[in-house]
Amino acid sequence: NIIRAPYPEYSREHSHPEIEKKFLYIQELVRAVRTVRSEFTIPRERKIHVAVRAEKNSSVLNTFKQKADIISLLINASRLDISDTVTAEETHIPAIGTGFEAFVYTQELVDIPKEVARLKKEKQKAAKEISRTKGKLENSSFLEKAPLDVVNKEREKLLRLEEAGKKIDRFLANLSV
Repeated sequence: NIIRAPYPEYSREHSHPEIEKKFLYIQELVRAVRTVRSEFTIPRERKIHVAVRAEKNSSVLNTFKQKADIISLLINASRLDISDTVTAEETHIPAIGTGFEAFVYTQELVDIPKEVARLKKEKQKAAKEISRTKGKLENSSFLEKAPLDVVNKEREKLLRLEEAGKKIDRFLANLSV
């Protein structure tokens, strides 16, 4: 009976740090590509072309090459190029991770003018929110009267908004290639 079975004990013989490390590389790549899909509303069932660049002879590059079939399946790629010399030549969105840079080619997947318009609108919205948050943080009355945790939350919010603005700028630059 499973309810009465003893809790399994840890055994070093079942620990494989190198395999775990390789799995984390794959997991990070898949997550980065899926994030691009999500942010640009590319349907999961739509096949995509992805190119991945990693340092020559690195364990990241070797892992990606060895597990290309699995990675391709997990990101639903029509084509997956893995190399140390990949360069992005057409319209793409970059996805950067530990030891690699991936390029999700968007030419046929995204309505570029529509996406650029959406991103510009989002950037304006972020700029207004940044301005409003900066105004709060520059207001001495707010700083004196507000509890410290509220002030810190506003500072964190400002950092998140500024990072989002930079990310939008990068997306806009890549869509304008």
